[in-house]
Amino acid sequence: MRSGQSAKRKAKVEEGDDRLPSKTAKVSYLPERIEYRPPETAVSMDAKARADALKLEGNTFLKEKAFEKAEECYTKAIELDSTVEAFYTNRCLVRTNQGKFDAGIDDCLAALKMNPRSAKAFGRMGSTQYQAGRYELSSEAYTKALECDPGNVTYQQGLEAAQGRMKPPAAGVGGASGPDAVSQLSSMFSAAAAGSTSAKVSSVYDNSADMTVGLARSARAMNL
Repeated sequence: MRSGQSAKRKAKVEEGDDRLPSKTAKVSYLPERIEYRPPETAVSMDAKARADALKLEGNTFLKEKAFEKAEECYTKAIELDSTVEAFYTNRCLVRTNQGKFDAGIDDCLAALKMNPRSAKAFGRMGSTQYQAGRYELSSEAYTKALECDPGNVTYQQGLEAAQGRMKPPAAGVGGASGPDAVSQLSSMFSAAAAGSTSAKVSSVYDNSADMTVGLARSARAMNL
């Protein structure tokens, strides 16, 4: 009886993986419930060491903005050891920078199956959804990230940016509107873009990396 219930729960989680709506669809990417999945096979110490080395190599390529090479390193690391959450969240970041948004979301969901309370995975998902122009889904993911890591400034900024895109202020009703509102957003995007091209490159482990990379890409795309 227990095995039958377990199979049903497992199937329910897997069904959520295929829900990849279009850019304008108002459907959640998140399954109703994400359950922890223990590793199915043991990973040898040698495989773990090789995977860690590939991760470090991928981090170096990421800092150099060699995104294809970084993705290849993280993919090889996952093939050797699929039990490390960071391999997936790092690959999500490089895939997002290549415009592979749905593939990046898949990586976040894989990380969440290992750790359903991963603020990093929810945060990366929020950034990826933002870059894809799916602002409601970005807001949802950032909200989940803040539930896991309350007070995180990066996730709060991401949530506010996504909500700002969802509900632009009405003209003449408090706060800036029209050109003034665009000017305020421009300042934030431009600051992020400037930071992304400075000599000091953010590490993938830097909590500010998600939003900085995301806003910088938006700034260039919008010609702000």
